[in-house]
Amino acid sequence: MKNLILFICSFLLAAMTLAQTPVISVNPDSITENLYTGGSVIRNLTISNTGTADLECTVFVEPTDSSTMGNKAVQFDGINDYIAVMSSQSLQLSSQLTIEAWIRFEVGGTEHPALLWKGTQTSDYDIFMDSTIANRHIGLNLRNVGSIMSNAVLSAGIWYHVAFTYDGTAIQLYINGILDHTQADTGTIAVTPSNLYLGFRCFSNSGFYKGAIDNLRIWNEARTQDEILQTLNHEISGQEPGLVACWEFNEGSGSVANDASNYHNKGFLKDGTAWINSAAPILNWLYADPVSMTIGAGEASSLEVTLYATGLNGGAYNGQVAIHNNDPANPLLEVPVQMNLTPSANIHLSVTQLDFGKVLVGTVKILPFNVSNTGYYTLYISSMTCPNSDYVIPPLIDTILQLGSATINVTYTPSAWGSDDTVLTIQSNDHFSPSVNLPLSG
Repeated sequence: MKNLILFICSFLLAAMTLAQTPVISVNPDSITENLYTGGSVIRNLTISNTGTADLECTVFVEPTDSSTMGNKAVQFDGINDYIAVMSSQSLQLSSQLTIEAWIRFEVGGTEHPALLWKGTQTSDYDIFMDSTIANRHIGLNLRNVGSIMSNAVLSAGIWYHVAFTYDGTAIQLYINGILDHTQADTGTIAVTPSNLYLGFRCFSNSGFYKGAIDNLRIWNEARTQDEILQTLNHEISGQEPGLVACWEFNEGSGSVANDASNYHNKGFLKDGTAWINSAAPILNWLYADPVSMTIGAGEASSLEVTLYATGLNGGAYNGQVAIHNNDPANPLLEVPVQMNLTPSANIHLSVTQLDFGKVLVGTVKILPFNVSNTGYYTLYISSMTCPNSDYVIPPLIDTILQLGSATINVTYTPSAWGSDDTVLTIQSNDHFSPSVNLPLSG
């Protein structure tokens, strides 16, 4: 009898547990869009929870082909090369910080390799690994505060996004946007006017890192998980509040890695640090918002997916919206996204109007402006017309190659006193703006 009671209780508990389960579904289950280069489109995914418990979702966008082609990274040999960043007050962080990057390490290097070291004999802050073997942990030291080491074991040859934060009360580590470890710590980080190094420990000329780094950013604030997720797979403008360094490493050649932030903390490649093609999942054409959501039982929420085709060549781009969630039957739901781009010319004028000001009747004044093609297809100008004969347009420039420009000189010879306003109309094969008007006045 006792065993029967235990069996019934276990069965009822399992049934209750099963009943309290979220169930995810998404509509549509794929996205395909045909766009012209320079265009964009927004599509909405409806995520539904047909279960009986809250559905917790974290959203990533990821490339599934060579959509990242063209991105670069830096590669360290683990022997003697590194990157040096000169001392800067912007990098002297005492109360809060976030350091994030894409990394891919290789077996080798020297003992306790340092990916980042700010300091001399001792560091103000540094990111390190605990060994040189194929499977290892990654950690952060903050002098006068404490240190943290990953719970997860990372494997050689795989790209990981790591983000360390400190807000004055705790150090946190996120791996691929997911919280890995939190450690309560307080205090003020040591501040010294020292250089920052990538790829080795300045102390005793050791700790050389073997592997690649891409999209390294330093902030003077502790970013939230949502903020980290929002830009994890994307390059950023460099103008974001709190950003003090942003090395995208897309130069691909030369001995300088430029900082896209307002502080211009240049990195100088030393002793053979190499440029490589990056396979880190960074793409700038696919975005999702919001990046996390809670959907109640029997409810649904909308996820906004943006396909953005500016700065891209024609062709097919493939990615996916990856929805990590707590549905035990479907913990990772992937929505394929394909963007097919047709090359398009994009016309751009260097001015919004030409104002000749006061010009005496019968005299001549010439003003120039530039016509640029910011697209990835030849711009064909079919006509440039102006109904006012006082304004003379030069012979037609009929083609401007992709990413090229041409200068147009407009001649104004007023024939009578008074205001002389008109419009110059330019017709072209720009899919989005086939007719562009430039106001003329004098």
